Formats: sequence, C-alpha cells, structure tokens
Amino acid sequence: MTVRDEIIDQGVVEEEEQEKVDKREPNGKDQRPRGNSEQRPTIDGRETVVGEWTEAMMGKEKVEGRKGEAGIGMGETERGMGETERGMGETERGMGEAGRGMGETKGGKGETERGMGETKGGKGEAERREGEGGETKEDLSTFEDLLQAVIGQRGRWNYLLFFICSYGSLLPAMQTMSYQVLGATPDYWCHVDQLLEANWTTQQILHFAIPFNNKTRKHEGCQMYDYNYTTAVVMGYDEAMVTLTPNRLPLVPCQHRDYDLSVYKSTITTEWDLVCERRAMYSTTQAATQIGQLAGFFLLGYIMDMYGRRRTVLVCSFLYILTAFGMCFSINIWFFIILKVFVASTGAGVYLGSFVIQMETCISKDRSLFATMYVLPWSVGYMLIPGIAYWVRSWKWLQAALSLPCLVLIAHYWLLPESPRWLVLQGRYDEALRLLKQAANMNGNVPPSDGTILTAMHTIYKKEPSTKTHTGLVKILCDYVAILRLKKLRIRALIIFGCWFICALVYYGVSLNATNLSTDVYLYMFLGGLLEVPSYVLLWPAIAFFGRVKSLAGLFFMCGVSILIVACIIFFLPEGECNFHLQNQG
Repeated sequence: MTVRDEIIDQGVVEEEEQEKVDKREPNGKDQRPRGNSEQRPTIDGRETVVGEWTEAMMGKEKVEGRKGEAGIGMGETERGMGETERGMGETERGMGEAGRGMGETKGGKGETERGMGETKGGKGEAERREGEGGETKEDLSTFEDLLQAVIGQRGRWNYLLFFICSYGSLLPAMQTMSYQVLGATPDYWCHVDQLLEANWTTQQILHFAIPFNNKTRKHEGCQMYDYNYTTAVVMGYDEAMVTLTPNRLPLVPCQHRDYDLSVYKSTITTEWDLVCERRAMYSTTQAATQIGQLAGFFLLGYIMDMYGRRRTVLVCSFLYILTAFGMCFSINIWFFIILKVFVASTGAGVYLGSFVIQMETCISKDRSLFATMYVLPWSVGYMLIPGIAYWVRSWKWLQAALSLPCLVLIAHYWLLPESPRWLVLQGRYDEALRLLKQAANMNGNVPPSDGTILTAMHTIYKKEPSTKTHTGLVKILCDYVAILRLKKLRIRALIIFGCWFICALVYYGVSLNATNLSTDVYLYMFLGGLLEVPSYVLLWPAIAFFGRVKSLAGLFFMCGVSILIVACIIFFLPEGECNFHLQNQG
C-alpha cells in the first residue's frame, strides 16, 4: 500500500465517524423536531430539521475541504516522492559512477602493483649486474674505504711502488753515513821542515820531535819539542837522540801537520787540516748534516702539502744530484759545509716525500709492514759505503762515486706517481681516478664504477679540509704551536719528540764513532749496516704481536742496558786501555 492509499483510507474513516457524531443527540439520544409536521429536508434519505441540515451540510463541506486539503497534501507528497525517487536515481547513478571509479582505481592499483613488481625485478637485475660488475655496497665516505674498494689487497702495484720509493731511503744513507770515511782523521803529527829536508824518516821524526802520550798510547799531534832542529840535523839522528833527548825542552804548538796516508790518500780533514785548534770546523761539517735535515723536515712537509708530493720529490732530486756532485769541487771548508746543508735538506725531501707517497697508497693494515721495510734500504746503503770506500781512497773521487747512484732519481719523472690522496684533496678527480684504476688493474682487482668512485672522491673532498690553507712561515709556526695546545696531543707529541731525540743521539753517536774506536773502519761500517737488517725485519712481527707501545718500551730497555754495559767497560778499564785493546784487535 502506498502513502497515497493510506491518506485516502484515513479520510474515508474520518468522514464516517463524523456522520455518526452528527446523528447522535447531545445527551446521547437522537434529536428529532417536535410540533410542526411540515416536510423536512433529508440527508441521505433521512429527514432532518433545517438547523440540523445546515450543520450537516457545513460538516460535509468541512469534510470535503479536508479531503481537498488531503488531496493537495497527497499531490505534494507525490511530487516530493517523485523528487525523492529522482534524487535516489541520481544517487544510484553517482554510486554507479563511484563504482566505476573504484573499478578504475583498482585497475590503476593493479597496474601500480605490476609496475612495482617490474621495479623490484629491475632492482634485482641491477643488483645482479652490480654483482657481476664487481660493485660493492661498502661505505666510501673516507679515503681509506675508497682505497680498499679500488686497489684491494696489496699486489704487484704496491710492491713496484715500494721498490721505486725505497730508492729514496737508500741514497740519503750513502750521503749521511759517508762522513766516517770522507772526514776520517788518520794519525797526524807536527810538520818539521828541517828534519824532512834532511831526509829523516817518519819514525825518526816521531821519536825525536813528537811527545808520546802514555794514556792514549799515541804521539801527540798538536805539539812538538822546542829543539834547535838545525843543530839536530848536523848531529844526525843517532847523536841527537843521545845528546838532546835527555834534556826535554818545553812543548810548542805545531804550525803545520803531516798525516799518515797509508789508509786514506785524502780526506776533508787532511785537505783543510781540521785538527787541533781547527777541530771545531770538523764537528761543524757533521752538524751541517743535522741542520740540513732539520730544515728539510720542517719546511718540506708543508711544501709537499701545497705543491704535491711528486713535484717536491722531483725538485729535491734535481737539487740533490746537483749539490752532491758539487761537493766534489769544494774550494774551501765553508763551501763544503754550505753544500752539505743543501745535500741533507734535499735528501730529507726525497726521503720524506717518497715515504709519504708510500704510506698514502697502502691500506691501514699494510702500513706497519711498509713503514718498517722502508728503512731497510737505508741499511743497504750504509753497507755499500765501505765497499765503495775501500777501493776509492780519495775523498773527492769517493764523493763522486757515492753521488753517481743519485742519477737514477731522474727516472722518478716517469715512474713515481703522485699521491692519490693529495689529488683528491686538491679536487683533481680525473688524475686520481686514472691512477687508482691503473693500480687496480695491476693488482687484479675489479674497481667500482667510475661514477661511484668520483662521487666518493667528492664526498671526501668536502669532508676533509684542503691543504692549500697552509701558507707562509707564520702559518707553519702556528700549526706547530696548535699541536701543543691540546693536552693529550701535547703529551703524545712531547713523548715522540723525546723518543726520537734519544734514537738519534744513540744511533748517530754509535754509528759515527767508528774512527774513535780505532778499529777497522770499513769492517765496522759494514757490520753496523748488517746488524740493522734483522732489527728492521723483526720489528714488524713484534709490532703486530705486542703492539707499538710495548715494542718501543722493550727496545728502549734493551738499548739502555747495552749502553750501560759499554759505559761500565770504559769506566772500569784504565784510561787508554780500552782504545789500546780495540786497536790491537783491529
């Protein structure tokens, strides 16, 4: 049943109820007119009085009015229902469109999932290709990581570079330690013209004119007896020894000296008479080496940071060759000292630059090995000196012979590479990439892609400050002072400085003391260099097993005990006995 049918039924029911009410009397009885019997109007065939009829007609009109209103309401209701049905249709149509949109959305979602599947498949393919191409997933945010990923484990390239760089350790040893034969001091005594002109032998001159020192068991080299040597020449050696020697006269200093040339034909000591009152000049020549090394290590480190390791090594190599050969043509001792300073400073540049290149091109776990093995050529160069000096007894020709191997440094122009770390910090990525790929190929390692390497280089460049900020001597001094500002760094620096001071003092003190021990200088030098070889070879496993601190402490302890034993021997032997016994053994 519709709403319209319900409204019509309700109207009919109300009309019937109203008719029943109209027929009922006020007291519940039917109201019938009395007296007059005239014809009365009827309602639905029923007689009624005028008033009743009027009321009935009015009620009927009201009912009909209500029916009309109900009909109007029903019309409006029907119109509202139509609008509702039309809205419902539009809603259904919207729902259909929404359903169609949802279907399209589901279709798009399916395509998206299919695309994601293809993406995952592509990612898997890319990962497979990366695996085939040698790509790594390692973090390349530091140069150490980059070096490990590109070069890999040590191989042919690392060993070849070590061979090239180690030459920078061999040559400085030959120039630094050669002072023992270049500046050797043979036996000497005062020059007596009158006796030499009279053809007295060396032994006759020593016995007659030169005092003998019972402590050192040698003849004095700086003083002689104040004889009338003209009278001694007239007397002759035998008569002069009997007549004049009992009356020893005061000693006078020598004006000139003669040297024993049986071992050395010439040295810088015999060339410029660096004994007695000029002995300080002899010490200055050796101090020139230490001064040159100090200046070289102090300044050349910053020069390498600004201009590159390779360029610094090449310039120092050229100056090293030039000054080393120039020492052969020294006209006086001062010229020799100046050239000695330059040889030491440029040699320090060759040594330090080659060492830095070696250390910056090997991974961290190999640095202990290459650092200890780098000084091994130093001992080899040390052992070569006595072999060359044994055959070349003149200091100028010996200096030329020791300088001749320096010409090999010219090959560094073609063989020595630049440090890839320095190239990266200077933003020279292409050169660093080419060098690292060459190293990877020689080592048989598959490097990452060029893009990955270049990206890592740029990251490293942004993280680490450029070395171009070091400019000027004031800046260099400020950087050294900055080391001492931090407490922990200051303590470590002072400890290292102290350790190096002790090492240099003991090493050079023992090594350069060959002539003072009065032994065979050539054998002493060769054994000194030979004993360094096992110490360098055993140092690396000691560091790997015990660590740096324990190894350093143990070696210092052994060194201290050995020096104390030697000091006790010298102290408890009678003065002069030590040199006497060593001389007899030599």
